[in-house]
Amino acid sequence: MLKRLFFSLIISMIVAGISYAGPLGTDGNKSLASTSHQINTWSNNNKITVTWAKPGDDKTFGSVVGYSTVWDTKSNTMPEATITLESNATTTTSNALSDSQSIYFHIRVIYSDGSPIVADHLGPFYIDATAPSAPGSFTITKGDGKLTLNWTNPGDLDFAGVVIRRDTSGYPASATTGTAVATVTSTQYAAGASASYTDTGLTNGTAYYYSLFAYDQRGAESTRNYSSVAQANSKPESSGGSSAPPTVSSTNPAKDATGVPINANINVVFDKDMNSASFTTTTFSVKDASGNAINGSVSYTSATKTAKFTPSSNLTAGKTYTATILSGASGVKDSQGNGLDGNGNGKAEDAPTDNYAFNFTTTAPPKVTSTTPADGASVSISSSNTSIVIAFSKAMNTSTISTTNIIVKDASGSVIAGSVSYNTTDNTATFTTTSPISKPTTVTVTIKGGTSGITDADGVQLDSNGDGKLDGSDGDKTFSFMVQSTFNFDLSFSSGWNLISFPLELTNSAIGTALNGIAGKYLIVWEFTPPSTWKSYDPSDPEYSDLQNFTAGKGYWIKMKENKNISVTGKAISQNINLGSGWNLIGYIKTHSMTVGTALNGIAGKYQIVWEFTPPSTWKSYDPSDPEYSDLQNFTAGKGYWIKMKEAASLTLP
Repeated sequence: MLKRLFFSLIISMIVAGISYAGPLGTDGNKSLASTSHQINTWSNNNKITVTWAKPGDDKTFGSVVGYSTVWDTKSNTMPEATITLESNATTTTSNALSDSQSIYFHIRVIYSDGSPIVADHLGPFYIDATAPSAPGSFTITKGDGKLTLNWTNPGDLDFAGVVIRRDTSGYPASATTGTAVATVTSTQYAAGASASYTDTGLTNGTAYYYSLFAYDQRGAESTRNYSSVAQANSKPESSGGSSAPPTVSSTNPAKDATGVPINANINVVFDKDMNSASFTTTTFSVKDASGNAINGSVSYTSATKTAKFTPSSNLTAGKTYTATILSGASGVKDSQGNGLDGNGNGKAEDAPTDNYAFNFTTTAPPKVTSTTPADGASVSISSSNTSIVIAFSKAMNTSTISTTNIIVKDASGSVIAGSVSYNTTDNTATFTTTSPISKPTTVTVTIKGGTSGITDADGVQLDSNGDGKLDGSDGDKTFSFMVQSTFNFDLSFSSGWNLISFPLELTNSAIGTALNGIAGKYLIVWEFTPPSTWKSYDPSDPEYSDLQNFTAGKGYWIKMKENKNISVTGKAISQNINLGSGWNLIGYIKTHSMTVGTALNGIAGKYQIVWEFTPPSTWKSYDPSDPEYSDLQNFTAGKGYWIKMKEAASLTLP
């Protein structure tokens, strides 16, 4: 009898496909535009502002209630139908964006009755806020009245050229000081290539100081991004050679260089061939800021006139070091026995006057620059799996980005299962939960530091406190956020009969209020209470309806006039579902799917069968005595279910 009643409620439905054109655009008659940037044009402003005019109401989807927006590097991304900007918004500005030639803005209008699957797009924007790397391996070869400069161009993709500046009193400090010698462009020597330039018309015996500055494709000279400096000096001389004392032509790392790899060797190039025997760890030393000598070995290569200090172990990240070449009788000598002219005044003087010293700073250790959600944030998470994004200050060692080193726990200390991915473009790690987070709870994320934890591409461990150095205070990095108990759930109705439930305890359980979003679109609501009680709510006669409120854990029949979607608000359901002997119409109270056998394991042996209805006329069942051949395998959020019990029981879902 009851089963015949079920099937008597089934009506067929026709689902109509709807196409929709976006209300915004970039042509001459549309409003979407940028007030800060031009499309297809380089800019060093890494924050883009866009504006638009609010569209009018739509006959199909109703009035505008907000917008969903996305910034990315794809030309045709469809934003999710989730409001990120309120309806009165007509402008937005991006967060700080990474350098790219393909930044796009996407916007989707959200209406009161839904959102069409269409978006407007603006781009591409070109962002270049980062200066290129400095030229490397800068050396000078002497000639008669000339000096030949040799270097290696940086390998940056947007490398455009190198500006050469010269002075006789010291190194030019910027790309606009000293004498302009030449500009060597990327069309002459490509990015990463070895390059050279010969400076002629010089005076033999005069010391010339050169600074090289790489620049990018930003365009006009006034808007270029310039690199840090590469420096070298030398004196032109006749082919007959000179008895002048040797000088330092260049160093690698350059004087006052930053970001030096911790495994770097320290190279010093001289203007003359040197006596290799004069180079020892005494005459060529490296010390830290406290004056402690760094262990290592020293060698000299005559062909390149280069002395090299090789540390015995990696240097410490974020530390400043001083390299010193000793002069005088106990210092380094050239092949003719001349002592070092460290200050470039043309004569060899005793130490420390002519000692040559330069500082450099090793690369800063990696640190966490931002997290999403932010530390201390309170967030509302939907029924979908949750992504936690961690941004780092530099490229990381991908092999260390794992669930071993990124650990997520709930308020009870239980580990939340998930997977970790790493984006090499923006140096972000993303932890994605295997299943939705149970709400409410406080989620704590631990990023493992130390030598066995996360490291950067150079093997440098995490600067957990973000002070730019590694010391005893650096260990694990943690942050936490609260997952709110109140959240939204979207429910889809089909024309005809629907068997539904709410996987949350509604903020307002009154049926007229809860279904206000589909007012006028439904005909009746039915509720069943074992063993045989039916109650109904008629929206045309609510006062005399014997059903007034939705109850958590119950299923409901709703008859619709048309297809419609609704969003309801509430909090997670923690109570048990009480089941009577015989037939029960229940609701599935979780926001994520679960196998029927798992969900009902607590009442195993106490139920006979479970039925599910899908409009317009599809029934599926789960038989615990023959689960393998049952066509119903999973409980789904938002659906109601008939379950026949052998006896009364209380169900607690895992």
